Amino acid sequence: MKHTISNGKIEATFEDRGAELLSIRDAEGEEFVWQGDKKYWTYHAPHLFPVVGRLIDDTLHHEGRHFNMVRHGFARVSDFEVVSSASDTVSFRLASSDETLKAYPFRFEFFVTYRIKGVSLEVEYRVRNRDDGPIWFSVGGHPAFQAPRSEGEEFTDYYIEFSAMETLMSKRILPSGFMSRNLVSIGTMERLDLSFSLFDDDALVFGNLSENTIWLKSARSNKAVRFDFPGFPLLGIWTKTGGAPFICLEPWFGHADYEDFFGDFSRKEDNVRLDKDGEFRASFTITLE
Repeated sequence: MKHTISNGKIEATFEDRGAELLSIRDAEGEEFVWQGDKKYWTYHAPHLFPVVGRLIDDTLHHEGRHFNMVRHGFARVSDFEVVSSASDTVSFRLASSDETLKAYPFRFEFFVTYRIKGVSLEVEYRVRNRDDGPIWFSVGGHPAFQAPRSEGEEFTDYYIEFSAMETLMSKRILPSGFMSRNLVSIGTMERLDLSFSLFDDDALVFGNLSENTIWLKSARSNKAVRFDFPGFPLLGIWTKTGGAPFICLEPWFGHADYEDFFGDFSRKEDNVRLDKDGEFRASFTITLE
């Protein structure tokens, strides 16, 4: 089922499957979210939970037990329920079940809430621990934005503008989908011009940004997307190789396994630990400028 919220300035549409954002349009009706194409990538803006990226052998290990876990977790292919809605907000919930316990050995509630404020869409994550002890997880967003958006534009017209001069050091993702501990220098810049060759080795993953605000801009348009992700330790930037006309801006808590990690999920670096009865919150905001 699809759900739409609006305030006369922007309109956003979602579906129960994955609590996924399908569309953001401005007052002129221009679409900013990638509309999906099986030739490149069928998703629009999936949510990554309870893992980000890939685990070694696609397996989660915990206290001597082993669980098959799909890349980026099961939330993006799960049906959420709407727990509250109004004209400018909607909140989705996914709760642990006998089915999720086959892949992830913890009881939880995962909420995705969308709120329109002016020309901004806030995306809030809440994770509640419903288990008898601590739980561990990763969580993140994966929204894809059309690039190009308009006729006459090309992907290479687009660029990422940072809030300050940044020395960009990217974590390296290996062909296997796992992380290397080596960093790749992209350079020192305030603007990253997009090209497909940037993503020959998969996503760029930055963990050293001085400010968690960036802009997606085009040299041929006066419209832009401002992207705020306060508190998120990592930002992934990705597009599909082969000329895909979109760019993903991905705020993460956690990441794929390092290639040399074979331990318990509770000891995985950069996972979030949440104690019994605790609640985790994080949010990012998409603003149409």
